[in-house]
Amino acid sequence: MAPIIEIASLPQLNRILEEAAESKKLAILDFYSTTCRPCKAIAPSYETFAEKYKNIVFLKCDIGAAEPVADEYGITTVPAFMFLKNEIKVDQVHGAGEISVKALETAIQKHGTGN
Repeated sequence: MAPIIEIASLPQLNRILEEAAESKKLAILDFYSTTCRPCKAIAPSYETFAEKYKNIVFLKCDIGAAEPVADEYGITTVPAFMFLKNEIKVDQVHGAGEISVKALETAIQKHGTGN
């Protein structure tokens, strides 16, 4: 399985986003909560995408453990997926149903650079 990096702080996230920008890679940040059932339901799909799209940096952030990160991006509901290119938000997907999974993959294909 491709690694999904757990974000614990803003400095850590900023460093990873800088590295992704230097490598011309899309970064996707999954905001979740450990008590959120929809977050748990969509997690396997996110893991599958991380395995499939190895040229994309997949991140996840527990909004309870890393609240300043969620605050920085204005996250108030989870699950929320933030797409960042060159350290700038280019897209966002909310929710965990089948429609959200399809929207997530569509956004990956739109903003990513292929496999």
